[in-house]
Amino acid sequence: MRLGRLASVHIGIDFTRTGSMRVVGVSRGAVVFETDSPAKSDDLLESLEECRMCSAAPFFSESILMELTPPPLPAKKVERILPSLLDIQLPFPASECMYVFSKGHATYKAHAMRTADLKAFLAKLAEAKCNPARVVPPAAAVWARALAEIPPSSENEVRALFICEEDYTLLITGKGPEPGAQSVYKTGSEEHARRLRLALGTIPEDMVCICAGSRGESAKTSLLQLDTVNSKNIRVPDSPAFFMARALAFDSMVNSGKRGDLNLRTGALMHDAGRRSEAAPLIRLCAVMAVCAIFITSYSAFTFSRSSSRADSSGENLRSEINAVAGYDVKPRGSAGVQVALEAAGQNVDPAVEVYAANSIKEALSEIALLAQQHSITLHHISLTHEGLTASASTARSSSIDEFISAVKSSGIRAECTEAPAEKKDGSFGFFVHPAKL
Repeated sequence: MRLGRLASVHIGIDFTRTGSMRVVGVSRGAVVFETDSPAKSDDLLESLEECRMCSAAPFFSESILMELTPPPLPAKKVERILPSLLDIQLPFPASECMYVFSKGHATYKAHAMRTADLKAFLAKLAEAKCNPARVVPPAAAVWARALAEIPPSSENEVRALFICEEDYTLLITGKGPEPGAQSVYKTGSEEHARRLRLALGTIPEDMVCICAGSRGESAKTSLLQLDTVNSKNIRVPDSPAFFMARALAFDSMVNSGKRGDLNLRTGALMHDAGRRSEAAPLIRLCAVMAVCAIFITSYSAFTFSRSSSRADSSGENLRSEINAVAGYDVKPRGSAGVQVALEAAGQNVDPAVEVYAANSIKEALSEIALLAQQHSITLHHISLTHEGLTASASTARSSSIDEFISAVKSSGIRAECTEAPAEKKDGSFGFFVHPAKL
């Protein structure tokens, strides 16, 4: 089998203390290979070393299963206190362990392993050129697989699952979807029945016993000697020696990376594939944000360009309208624009008219100054337009004001005093002159 085909295969590794290794591959819910000689396949060895879909189980004697009964609290609070409950029951601090929790009907199951033991286990796997992404509690994996391969006849069916290997045997008892308790003992022909009595006390008549592992037949032989165990209820799964590896492969396929994943290899011991998986959502978020930023920037640039184009077009239309009203090309602004407008307007006026207007203003101002002198009027401000005279002035005699206004009117300039003269502190009278209304 080539590595390309193994890329989509979930692999279970049953690694024992003696160094033997049984490997099972599962794809699309079916076993695609099983072998106890992985060294014969270079592709398989490479996959075991790098594949992110490899799962292994710790040695039986190093795996801990405990039942925790938290107080009736909301789920989030229960999750926070579970490590404290585990710390109370463990014979050593929980801080020295790697642990995971699974929720049962009214209780929680805690699967734990000392961190030092997990490091040593991974080191032994590394010596065998194996680097699994997941290290799963053996009890959880084999119990779930036993339910799948040998379905229970009822929800309350009591079960005993024996995983017998050359050195140790793992005995798991319970009922329902979660294992109840586990015990580990040295494999011996007479030990299986005795351990079953110790685990259950009274053995139910309808209890189902499942015997698996490379020494599963020894457990079956021992159980047949018990009068309380019906021989029909002693079951042996297909390919019992590969049952553990098969359970791990299916567990990888069903639970890998999901909320119910019981992977003990977390934190500082996490596999590189797990770190990449955890970083993937952040990378995707950054990519989405980058795409959004590019889109927003492009859209902003397009909108700004379009707005600028419309502003230029509107400005051009406005200038065209202004030029049409003014009759000439109005470009300068401020005083320069006024000067250009005046110069352009002057081009449409006859020079004789300009000379006459300039001379008329000079003559009128001279005449107003002469009249003010004749009537003892002091002019402080003066403005002369085609509408008439606007001025502020003062005089020592109030009677001179009317005489001055009358004289200005007589010269042809509209003028009138609309307010009464105001007497100042020095005795003079101040007044204002405005163009007379027609």
